[in-house]
Amino acid sequence: MYTTDTSPQFFPFLQASVAPAKTPPAFFTQTPCVRQFTVSRPSIACTATAREKQEPAAAASEPTPAPVPAAAGGVTLGSRPDAVTPAWQEAIDLLQSGEIFSADITAVNKSGAIVRVGKLNGFVPYKLMNRAMLANIDREKWTEVLVGKPLTLKVTQVVVPERRLICSEKAAMLDKASRELTAGDVVSGTVTSLHNFGAFVEVEQPESLAGTDVILPLREISWDWISTVNSKLTKGQQVTAMVKYVNPPPQAKVVVSTKRLEEDPLKETLDKVLPLENGAGFANVGAVSASVPTGVEDVLEELAKENGVVEVNLGRRVEEQRTVSQDLELWISKEALANGFSLVARAGRVVQEINVVTEMSASEMRSAVQRVLKRVS
Repeated sequence: MYTTDTSPQFFPFLQASVAPAKTPPAFFTQTPCVRQFTVSRPSIACTATAREKQEPAAAASEPTPAPVPAAAGGVTLGSRPDAVTPAWQEAIDLLQSGEIFSADITAVNKSGAIVRVGKLNGFVPYKLMNRAMLANIDREKWTEVLVGKPLTLKVTQVVVPERRLICSEKAAMLDKASRELTAGDVVSGTVTSLHNFGAFVEVEQPESLAGTDVILPLREISWDWISTVNSKLTKGQQVTAMVKYVNPPPQAKVVVSTKRLEEDPLKETLDKVLPLENGAGFANVGAVSASVPTGVEDVLEELAKENGVVEVNLGRRVEEQRTVSQDLELWISKEALANGFSLVARAGRVVQEINVVTEMSASEMRSAVQRVLKRVS
């Protein structure tokens, strides 16, 4: 049957695969001529080899083809250009342009639907169709319901010698989503697959984009450090996510984030991380006992060497419930001190306050902190 490599790639989404030409039969006495079109994103294999076995969903037969130029519009041919009929050239043009078009389903089989694209038969695998639409139709009634139904499609693969023309409804849906969504929008949907790089989420809301697949990268799942996707997500799980960024067509892509709907721990104020107790000021013992983070002693020593620093001492210390990063992080708190600055050092789950007595300005203090981090790193 007609197949195409649709294994998820992080970049780009739904990229069409290159279909290799089959090995010619042994009765060939000369090397068969091989011609290949190369396109910037989707690939078109156009290889003149032995006659390929034709299947029911293959494109309609064509008259004797006319030769095409050796190179035209981003298509690169070999030294001996193959012949491409006008109908196949139209399919190649649709692939290169990324144009969205509508086509009616003329037949269905166990693998997908057949549509008419110009004078050719195109094939739409079920896995490249809107899953939400198919889920609402009884499988036994697919032929009855789907035949005659119009689909909005993009050509994703053209293999001339195999007379293969693959179209995708999901690719057209992703193009639409990339035009309508912007960073900061919120979507909700179902996790459909888990991978090393992250997960795919099928959008359910907004309803106008229902069925569109978007990418949820591993690093955008949680502020906590996680090593595997399945430690936080499961297939079929309902999630709500914020659109992080959108790449427009022709390489359409929508990347979402679940963690960005939560507060970033690194942006918490000092009062949230290290709450004051009864206004008693700074104490050496925090709400939860914890050892001083590794590397803080070096930070104290280097801070004391900075010109303008009068005194450096440890303040409050607590242990958070979650690990943000195992690396030592140091930043200036928003909490003001009358005679200097309060810094916060974080390593793993331990957060340590460092009080610096100085007459430095805020910009001078930031520069001093940057110098210290370079020396201790």
